[in-house]
Amino acid sequence: MTEAEWLESDDPYLLLDVQRTRANDQQLPPRARARFSSKQVGLWIVACCRQNEELMEGEGTRERAAVEWAERVLGSAIECAEAWEPSDADPYRMGAAAYRCLSVAHCVLGGDDAVAVSLAREALELLLDVDAEPYLLFCDLLRDIVGNPFRPVTFFPSWRTSTAVTLASQMYESREFGAMPILADALQDAGCDNADALDHCRGPGPHVRGCWVVDLVLGKE
Repeated sequence: MTEAEWLESDDPYLLLDVQRTRANDQQLPPRARARFSSKQVGLWIVACCRQNEELMEGEGTRERAAVEWAERVLGSAIECAEAWEPSDADPYRMGAAAYRCLSVAHCVLGGDDAVAVSLAREALELLLDVDAEPYLLFCDLLRDIVGNPFRPVTFFPSWRTSTAVTLASQMYESREFGAMPILADALQDAGCDNADALDHCRGPGPHVRGCWVVDLVLGKE
């Protein structure tokens, strides 16, 4: 895959394969060996699950609780105190996509990246098995979380001002990302001249928890 294909593709399977197949290809130049982390893959599956209204319907459903648990784990990179009991994490008692989302988070915690990506692909297949298949939306969600793996951004600590951190924190906690253009202004005022970061903030989105610019501002690994 080329950088242009990454930016324009509407095939989420093709984008996911960048993580799995190209990172260790020594015949490719380093820039072409673009990859991203299994944690980012997990956050992407969370974001995709959240697009499914049936899956997320109701406050107390087992499916919604599984997705929200996975999001908390992946967002903090530490295991939450409230672990899931094996009887709760049962594919016959919750939606198959939510179960795989939960499993991806467990694999990321355990450092089993290959299995995490494999489970993410299974979750993706389940989420896309509907009448209106949101291929482009899912690609845009992954690009929001990963950014451009062919063009990594060096984020300078001086850009992490109190204003930028406050804006990023508020958006992260509320899942409301309407202030992204204001975040761009704050970063620019702090000396950020990276066009990819500024354009991403000022672009149309979508933006979700795990957005690569917000995570850089918050210092999330």
